[in-house]
Parts: sequence; C-alpha cells; structure tokens
Amino acid sequence: MVNERITENIVREKLKKLNYYENENLIIDEQISSNENIRNLLKFSSKSGKGNGKPEFIIWHKNKNLVIVLECKYNIKNHISENLDLPKDFAVDGALHYASSLKEKYNVIAIGVSGKNPENIKISAYSWLKNDQRYISRNFNDLVGFDEYLTIFESTKQDINEQELIKYSRELHNAMRDEAKLKETEKPLLVSLLLLALNNDSFRKQYKSILNSNILADNILMFIRMALENSKLDNNKIKVLNREFQVVVKKQELLKGEIIPNDSSYNNNLLYKFLIDLEEKVYPFMKQVRNIDLVGKFYSEFVRYTGGDGKGLGIVLTPKHITTLFAKLADINYKSTVIDICAGTGGFLIAALDKMFTDKTKDLSVKEINNIYSKQLIGYEIQDDIFALACSNMIIRGDGKTNLFCKNSLLESPKEINKKFHPNVGLINPPYSQKKDDQKELKFILHMMNSLSKGGIGVGIVPVSAILSRNKKSFNTILKKELLENHKLEAVISMPEELFYPTATLSNLCTFIKGLRKAW
Repeated sequence: MVNERITENIVREKLKKLNYYENENLIIDEQISSNENIRNLLKFSSKSGKGNGKPEFIIWHKNKNLVIVLECKYNIKNHISENLDLPKDFAVDGALHYASSLKEKYNVIAIGVSGKNPENIKISAYSWLKNDQRYISRNFNDLVGFDEYLTIFESTKQDINEQELIKYSRELHNAMRDEAKLKETEKPLLVSLLLLALNNDSFRKQYKSILNSNILADNILMFIRMALENSKLDNNKIKVLNREFQVVVKKQELLKGEIIPNDSSYNNNLLYKFLIDLEEKVYPFMKQVRNIDLVGKFYSEFVRYTGGDGKGLGIVLTPKHITTLFAKLADINYKSTVIDICAGTGGFLIAALDKMFTDKTKDLSVKEINNIYSKQLIGYEIQDDIFALACSNMIIRGDGKTNLFCKNSLLESPKEINKKFHPNVGLINPPYSQKKDDQKELKFILHMMNSLSKGGIGVGIVPVSAILSRNKKSFNTILKKELLENHKLEAVISMPEELFYPTATLSNLCTFIKGLRKAW
C-alpha cells in the first residue's frame, strides 16, 4: 500500500499537467467521493466484497454525466489479470470492478495505472456506457484531458441511422472498387484495418494532421500492431494479420493524391478520404457495445457486395439466413461451445455469437460475455487472407481473443481438439468438389463430428451427390459408413438449388448427434 503512493503521485502530476485541478467544473476525490450519488453506488462495492468501495481517484464533472475512476498498483506485474476478475490484486480489474457499480447511473471511464517510474508507467483505459452490458477497451497511450474522454460518449455530429449505414457500405464498396482498384479480398481487409485504426483513440486524435500518405499508412500499421499485441492474440495470428494488412494499405492507388485536411472529396487522397468517411459514418456505432452488432451488419453487408456470392474471395459465402438457421437447429445458447473447422469469413461463428447474446433465458454477466468470446467460439481457416477477414469480423464485434486458427483443421487430431476446447456444437459448410479423397465433403463432416463432445450436435451442408454415393469402394461411401456407424443422423433437409446462386448445387442440410461410441 505504501508503494502505491508513488504511483498515485505520478497520476497526480499527470492530472496537473492536463489541468484537471484547474478546471472549476471538475471534482477530484480520493478514496471517498464528495458526490452523494457516487458514494451510494460504491456503498457495497469493496474489492474484498465487504463494505464501501474506495477507488484511488474518482473524477466527476458538475454538469456532465461522466465519472472517471482510477486504480493504481506499484508493480507492473499487477496491472491486469488474465480474466479481469481479481480486483483486489490488479489495477485494471479494480477500476472495472468499481465501474460496474458506477455505470448504473453514469457513463464511466475506468483506468488502471501501474508502475513506479513515469517513463515506464503502464496505463489502460476502458469506457463503460451507462447501463450497457459490457465495457469497451480504449486505446489511449496516456492519460488525456477530460473533454477527450467525454467525446467517447458525446458525439459532436449527428449519428446516421442503420439504413443509412447499410447504404454507405455499398457506396464505400463501389468507391474501393472503382477508385482504389482494389481486389476482392483487399476491400474488406481495408475496411477492417481502417476501423481497427479508428478504434484507437490516440490515432483518431492525430491522423488528420498527417499530410503525407506514406506516413499515414505507416501510422495506421503501427497503431494496429499495438492494438493486436495488446489484445493478447498469439504471435502467429498477429503475424498473419500484420502481413495481410500491410499489403493492402500500401496499395499505390490509395497513396496517390494530395491530402487536404478534413476533406473527403474524391479528388484527394483515397486513404485519407476513407478514414474521414468511416470516422463520420461508422465509428459512432463502435462506441457502444449495444451497437457493435450494427457495425457487424455494416461489415457483413460490405463483404456481401464483394463478389456478390463471395466467389471473388475464392470461397462460397454461406447466406446469412442459412447461418442463422444452423444456429437455431443446433439450439445454441449462452452455454454452447461452437466449432467451425472450415470457418471462411466467420459467418457461422457470428451467427452462433448472435444466438448466444440473444438467449432470453439468461441476462449475461460481464464474465459470461468474456467467456463466450475467449472460450466458446473455435474456428479453423487455411487461407491467410480469408483468415484475416474472419479475425477482423470477430474483432469488429468487440472481440480479439476468439480461438481462430490459420491452419488445416484436417491435420488436427479430433481427440486433441475435443480435449482442448470441449465443443458441443459443430457448424460447417465444407469446401465442395475437392479432388483429393482426404478432402471430400463428408471427410470434413466426419472430422467435425469426431471433434465434438458426446451428445454434441453437428449441422452441415452436403452435396446430394456425396450422400447418394452407392459405389461400395468409393471414398464417399466409406466415409458415409463410418459417419453413420459412429454418429446418429437426426434429420435431412433438402435445400433449394439456388442456395449458392449463381452456382447451382443440389445439397442437403444434415444434422447429426455425436454417438455414444468414441470415433477417435
């Protein structure tokens, strides 16, 4: 406790330099607030579970509905825990613990500060909208002025509505195609990397002052690299994402043209124009957890325009109404652990996520939401660029830690997959018409089912030709025999021929139950 006074003094000096103490509208309390409403909210929020909560710093404004709560730790090792559930021992955990009580009546900025030297101090900030389900990580490199925190909750511009947002997704797609000359996979990658950059508060504050397009591109990459590293992604995932992002943001068409500050007209630099437009039209929706799904709709709509059916991406996108149907047939709820061993852009995982979050049997806690993101969604995708899209798809929806892997799922042992993740739901649209026997559609279905826990539900789309195979020596017949011997076929639904228009494929939707026999 004595050592923490050193960290607290560092915070006081930073607040002084930012003129917090000189602002007559700001009140800076320590331990106990002079605001009766704040005191009441913290009345039973002690980090030990007993008594009043006493944050190191409580900053509130006389006329604004925003409270800043800061917790300090002397040792950087006590900055943040793995699951953010140890408020007594970690700075960030403690700040979020107090914020969870304060958000009942206030918008809250929760800040964890750790370290003993001003040069090596570690600071993490989170915003928690009043009455929202969950906090959002903010990407400030340091403490900033009160007004900057306030802009997170109070937009200076009129937010566009959902219909306008979806309309803009088509306009943006066309501009990236016609003006920037981007390839099919490059367009959604550019959208995702620019949104990730804009989600960094420090980048958003400074990028408009950068008038050199190459320097702007380098800054985008630098801030994204920082965000990915801070999100605790594994190094291999970060490596793939950085590589794919760097290729697209350095495209010559994006770097041409003069940058005119705050101007998004087509006559100027396209990279700058896209940033300005996205900040104005899409970023406001990213400030609130309850609106993350709208950002996801915008992104999904954008991807849909890319090649229409997704064939321009080198894959066939599963229509959203089908991914939603899969999630319903599998009876997914907030307890489900879902795997897709051919994840593509993540459509099935997104459908599963939506079903978990809309489970009416449970009002999800912050811990349960974090658990869904970090442990209950598993995906494999072999193509680097498509894997990058899947990661972006999840990160844009407020994630970053979903178990997505850039590798061939068929090379992973089903037994090991089950031992590590314990999935009880499998959803899959396997790649069609693979010539190799070990990559047949039923091979993927069997591999998925073998990876599930006993009694788990698997749902997949299979070509009719694979199901009707009668040649006893054909690999499809062998696979079908093994599948039906070890797992129970629950239902078969004939799908319309135009399901993957313009590709005409007769297919069936099949649901299976993981059999009592171990197929390992």
